[in-house]
Amino acid sequence: AELQGLERSGEQWLLHFNSSGAVPLPSLQLTATSALLALPRPVLMRLPGFQKAVAERWPSLRCTDRDFPATVTEGATTTKVYAIYQDAWWVSKLDLLRGVRENLTTEPPVAIHYHDGEANATFQGFAPGDRRERREGKGHAQ
Repeated sequence: AELQGLERSGEQWLLHFNSSGAVPLPSLQLTATSALLALPRPVLMRLPGFQKAVAERWPSLRCTDRDFPATVTEGATTTKVYAIYQDAWWVSKLDLLRGVRENLTTEPPVAIHYHDGEANATFQGFAPGDRRERREGKGHAQ
């Protein structure tokens, strides 16, 4: 079965499927209290009902715009990978808080974003809940 759309109904998710196999089957609707949709963001964004179902989070899901060359399009095979480092080397070795390295002319195109995350702790004059960047601790790259 192929996921054709989803919607939010109170505290539940309604997932709509139809048959994509050789033998036609009737459409199927599943109800779930939670769902993990392990799909690339571009696929989710094109899924009917998704934008409405995640209404308040929609702007943050559209956070990364790419200007791909005309010969390349962001599609269903786009993948995001996170790497977590005990030593955020771009901070400790290069004294950089964040950066981007992109090469959109390679096949596949590659975009690397690195940063040390945001602080949500009290230290060195930061107030509780202060979300300013910090130069200490663990970092991650995506």
